[in-house]
Amino acid sequence: MKKILIVLAVGIILTFGISETRGFLRNFHVVEAGNLYRSAQLSPGALEEIIFKYKIKTVINLQGAHPDDAWYIDEKEVLDRLGVDLVDIPMRSERIPTHEEITTLFGAYDHSPRPLLIHCNSGSDRTGEASAIYEIEYMKKTKEEAMEMLSPLYFHFSFLVPSKTYFMGLYKGRNWALNEYDPCKQQYLYFDHRLGQCRHKLVGSTVSAQN
Repeated sequence: MKKILIVLAVGIILTFGISETRGFLRNFHVVEAGNLYRSAQLSPGALEEIIFKYKIKTVINLQGAHPDDAWYIDEKEVLDRLGVDLVDIPMRSERIPTHEEITTLFGAYDHSPRPLLIHCNSGSDRTGEASAIYEIEYMKKTKEEAMEMLSPLYFHFSFLVPSKTYFMGLYKGRNWALNEYDPCKQQYLYFDHRLGQCRHKLVGSTVSAQN
């Protein structure tokens, strides 16, 4: 995956030049003006620029908290200095989200000060999934329309990362996500029940099959 992204980045630089490439690598896009924006992991300078330009009040980081990593330390320093809220959700690109992750995402969408900026590492997969959910629930788009959030336009390629389009195929709305969906207790593709947050749930429970 990293090799493919490197090849894409080199091709973009050769085609568009360095100034235009900066925008591509940020993978920054408007989901709903004044409410939600999406991006890749940004440098401290780029993050500060976008916060000021779009008046960002909350950043939703879909990589989870990494207090020992430079990128996380840098991001938190910028947000603390500018008084921007941070919500950390430890999603992974190779698997579908847990019930807790989806619940936290809805909580951030419902209650965090807006405008919001949501990002993962590349801004392609986890961010696309979360943006698609937002479009369905808060912009009242159809699932087919929202699936455009998971497309090559945002550097998402489902043949490389199939878990996100798989989850959106399963998605039956907010009530289902919050009250019925729980991959720790049900059987889905692209999910490992050995995850730490699942262990306490599996005691005395029955795992049922899902198509």
